[in-house]
Order: sequence, then C-alpha cells, then structure tokens
Amino acid sequence: MEIEPIGMHRGLYARLEAPRELDQQRGRVTQIASGRARVASLSSGVLVLRIAWSDGTHEILALEPARGGGLQLLKRAPGP
Repeated sequence: MEIEPIGMHRGLYARLEAPRELDQQRGRVTQIASGRARVASLSSGVLVLRIAWSDGTHEILALEPARGGGLQLLKRAPGP
C-alpha cells in the first residue's frame, strides 16, 4: 500500500468535530475514527508510528519512502 502526502490544508479534517459540506458540491466529510500518533523510531529511512485510537485500540505502522514519492506501508501490527 502506498501512502501519498496530501496538502497542508487537509489538517482541517484531522480536527473535524462535526460533518462538513465541501464547496463546489464535492461531497461531505465525516469523521470515522480519531486517535493520537507518535513517532516510535526513525532508522534507515523507516518511520515507525504508534497509534492510540479513541476506542482504546492501538496499532503500530512501519513506513518507508516509496519509489514515486510519498510513503509505503511495510508492516501493520496491533500495538501494546
């Protein structure tokens, strides 16, 4: 799975508190999950994130740079 960076204005969606109608009839944005992520390590270009979701679950994501830019998911695992 490749993960592609999105524009900085998209941070608005990370702080979404209620559904939001987009302009130019592009649809509606609704939050489906929330949580907090922290960098657990960064070594040899591999970024490891620990994510604590608001429902109490945790997971660990390992990401590396993708050939065409952005990031590629290497590993996804439940966290402690």
